[in-house]
Amino acid sequence: MKYPLSTHYPKKMLAFITSAYGSSKPLSRFLEFAEIDRVKRHHLVNSPEKADIILFIEIVWEDFAYKQLLMHSIVKKFREKCFMYNEWDEPWCVFPGLYCAMPSLYFDRTRQRAVPYFQPVNKNIKNAGYAENSIRNAKYLFSFMGSRRRNYRKRVFSFKERREAYIEDTTALNMFGIYKDDHDLYQRRYIEVIQNSKFILCPRGLGTSSHRIYEAMELGRIPVIISDQWVAPEGPDWENFSVRVRQKNIAEVPELLEGMQSAAEEMGFNARQAWEEWFSPEKMFDYCIEQCAAILKSNRALNPLRDVRQLIPSLEIRMRRLLYPLKRITMTRS
Repeated sequence: MKYPLSTHYPKKMLAFITSAYGSSKPLSRFLEFAEIDRVKRHHLVNSPEKADIILFIEIVWEDFAYKQLLMHSIVKKFREKCFMYNEWDEPWCVFPGLYCAMPSLYFDRTRQRAVPYFQPVNKNIKNAGYAENSIRNAKYLFSFMGSRRRNYRKRVFSFKERREAYIEDTTALNMFGIYKDDHDLYQRRYIEVIQNSKFILCPRGLGTSSHRIYEAMELGRIPVIISDQWVAPEGPDWENFSVRVRQKNIAEVPELLEGMQSAAEEMGFNARQAWEEWFSPEKMFDYCIEQCAAILKSNRALNPLRDVRQLIPSLEIRMRRLLYPLKRITMTRS
């Protein structure tokens, strides 16, 4: 079901931005968004008392239950106006707010809004540049550079021998262990491959979303979203510039994209325009505060226990963590 963006909240919102776990790159990035905001509709304040919205921007892996956040003094005092940004691949609804990868199975738009990731993975993306109509001379029909660790991704690599495709398996590449020069070389090649492709395959990883979706948009390329549980951020008309493919239908991708070649140039232009209008750094502060304001307006954010269904992802994660040592023992014996 498609929804219009709940934009233009009737009053300007005052936002207090913080974290229960200290400084992080997403937190710093969002504060940068606030500094360069072009819309000038909403504003930051320096105390939670003055704020209409308190947004906790968190990226923490150790405290998956978010006990430190839930026990925070600001939360205890102002819980009814607390929200969070959460980019965890396996999220549960700690607070109403902004979730990058909340599965559609558990998604409730009166409590959650889908958003892009704040921090880009590839630092070269902002310097890559966008050239209108460059998609016309793209060498590849479609491409994918990434790991094949997930079963649904493995089917993507069956396209590796196709002449119109560029498929590179980076499973063996330890992005956090290779030397800096090699890492930079990989990142530059990654951008070059996107710029030389018309369609960018964006299969889900551990989470339902992918940085590739927004990287493709920024470079004026068409994201091919292969993720059954992905929820699209509200605002853009996604049908104008993206392709959705069910995970079970990956084998049909080459023929599907071959038939869409004539529309590629227009779709690529639309992708870039949508990124500039909704997700560019100069628009993200306003976009995110608007989404929090829309949740606040729904009033459902005031009762975090109203929808018991929101607890299920947390229970699933806890169960997997309990069973993980047993799984490792089984794998070792086999």
